Amino acid sequence: MTPFATFTRKPGESSCQELFVSGVTVAVVCPGFTGVCIGLTMGSEGLAAALTGFVAADGAVVECRVHAASEKVRSAKEATFFMPEPIIGDQSVSRGGQPAFSGGSSYHAPTLNHSPRRKSDVSPAALAASDDCCARIVHEKARNFYYGMRLTPADERRHLYACYAWLRFADDQIDQATDESSRIAALESLEAMTFAAISGNPDRCSDSFWPAFRSALASCPIDHEWIREVLRGMREDAFHCGYECFETLSNYCYRVGGTVGQMCIAIWGVRESTQFSHAIRLAAARGRAFQLTNIIRDIGADFRGGEEETMARCYIPRKMLLEFGLTAEALVGWEAPERCTKLVESMCQLADREYAASAGLEDLVTPSCRSSLWAMSQIYRGVLERLRANPTLAVRGRARLSTLAKAILMARAALGNPLAVVG
Repeated sequence: MTPFATFTRKPGESSCQELFVSGVTVAVVCPGFTGVCIGLTMGSEGLAAALTGFVAADGAVVECRVHAASEKVRSAKEATFFMPEPIIGDQSVSRGGQPAFSGGSSYHAPTLNHSPRRKSDVSPAALAASDDCCARIVHEKARNFYYGMRLTPADERRHLYACYAWLRFADDQIDQATDESSRIAALESLEAMTFAAISGNPDRCSDSFWPAFRSALASCPIDHEWIREVLRGMREDAFHCGYECFETLSNYCYRVGGTVGQMCIAIWGVRESTQFSHAIRLAAARGRAFQLTNIIRDIGADFRGGEEETMARCYIPRKMLLEFGLTAEALVGWEAPERCTKLVESMCQLADREYAASAGLEDLVTPSCRSSLWAMSQIYRGVLERLRANPTLAVRGRARLSTLAKAILMARAALGNPLAVVG
């Protein structure tokens, strides 16, 4: 069969092929591993359903799940589809044509690219060992998230730890690569192992934190597109060339920060009376706020290569540097103190805007997990306030809360939420 289609390869996504089939399917095919997402639209009535599936190396569909917007959609058309060959073309098709779902008001409502919960194929012994591995990674690496995550009930906490371990691994793989060829190899390995985890294939992800991560994906409504967005953000970091304007930086912040907020909501869940999709939108804004806080805090460290990084980066948009009459070198050197201060203050205001856009998120989260989000947010807000009070910390030293201050916030969160359990 030959569909009407346009193939487009987007900048920075050289390993991901996106095939858009007008009016029929929207498919994302990742060669090298065989994950696929398919969105199905039917006719002019606006009916839409989403299908997710995984294909074997020979192209045969081995697993397919249907998530319908309604029972009317589910019965409107048989789930017959095929995996077309990529059709090369010049026209770029907007991702805006993908079906959008409200998520409903049910607790832990499924999202677009999440396969319905399946029983984990990880043995209890392997899962226990992997959970312990994740807990060690969090304890050693998570400076700010650790305090909030400890307030989460045990079942949800182990999934948070697993997702953090994967995120930490992904970040380290890119940051520690020494040249372009090693970054390419690191990306390909990361993507292959991650898609193996998404598909439930244990062959390439059977040790370390991977079993726990696979269990989290199987147990929680984590949208697989969020995982892919993180990988796209990792690719941006691997081949960093800066950002022209705040809009492009904000897109990056969503990929590596907003998605993390959304994963947390998928694990914590929301109150039964609230809409899952609304919480997801607020969580994306909160995650972007956290990431902007990190970017401001690490202006100097990023430019100098950081603690474990081998590549210098500047995340401040070029238009913003030009607006304040600065270069990245001048900002890091604090050569024009007044202009440098104003730039940092302006970045803090952009972070404030994202925090404001996420207002009310705590009220939507499952009560037993609310204190975890509150503690994380207060720690990040505290870092931002230190940067606002002393902008030079962005390039000299490091803005942070003391261990005592974090412990006090953790105690306040636990005392303010009788359902919180410190693990």
